[in-house]
Amino acid sequence: MKSGIETTMVAERYARMSNEELIGQVTLNAAGMTPEAIEIARKEIVARGLNPRLAEAVAVQNREWTEDDIAAYCDLISKQSCPHCGKNDSRLNGTESAETMSFLLFTSFKRKLVVGCKSCLNKAVFGALGKSFVLGWWGIPWGLLRTPQSIFINLNNLRFHSSKTHNECLQRFVTAHRGELAAIDEDAFDWDVLDLS
Repeated sequence: MKSGIETTMVAERYARMSNEELIGQVTLNAAGMTPEAIEIARKEIVARGLNPRLAEAVAVQNREWTEDDIAAYCDLISKQSCPHCGKNDSRLNGTESAETMSFLLFTSFKRKLVVGCKSCLNKAVFGALGKSFVLGWWGIPWGLLRTPQSIFINLNNLRFHSSKTHNECLQRFVTAHRGELAAIDEDAFDWDVLDLS
């Protein structure tokens, strides 16, 4: 931002946003913000009395993360209760499920990162595997191509559910949600803050 007019426009835009819109902006879309825009967002957060950790969410999206940063958030997540079943008796990890559904000329192929306990990760993968196996083949030509891909992804990821270390899927989840994670109070972790869809 080169002029006062531009900073004024940004400040006015942030002021018009609802609290939810501002929180979404700073936790999900802050990468690449200029230092001036970051400062304007920080001032708006303070003026509204919002969680001061939201300013940290902006900062973490605008710097390179180290392996130690990723490992620290993986440690935090892996010690939480499962977001799907609520159990806290095992370490959480991640997986990627792939689902193909086809209907003649239409084929839907979806990949999703999932965090949970081993049982819930297995449930997510087997659910996607079953849907793909039954509903994936019926589209020409993509159903015939995407269904084997889904089956391979799901079967391949099953072997990482019992990993004693943070697997690649959990690390990718942390990297994708770093702004949201930075805004979470570690002593009062809340899965509702994260977009798990």
